[in-house]
Amino acid sequence: MLNFKILSESLEELDAHLARAMETGYLVQNFDKEICDNVRRLNKLIGFIPQDQPADVIIDHPKMVEIRAVAGKLRESLRGQAD
Repeated sequence: MLNFKILSESLEELDAHLARAMETGYLVQNFDKEICDNVRRLNKLIGFIPQDQPADVIIDHPKMVEIRAVAGKLRESLRGQAD
């Protein structure tokens, strides 16, 4: 079984890092528009996830389907930019 505390802390940390990258302008300065748009979208979607819930509730949350899809697109975009 997944550890709820680790999952919750991971979501909070990811949310904080994404927000910081957007606020400082780091994203716009270092990545193309597609990556920036996907990071913004991912950050917004993470905000819909109730971080005070058990791991199974978080994993099964309806927004997680979209989060996984956006995260996958973002991963592929980052791989493409690294090539």
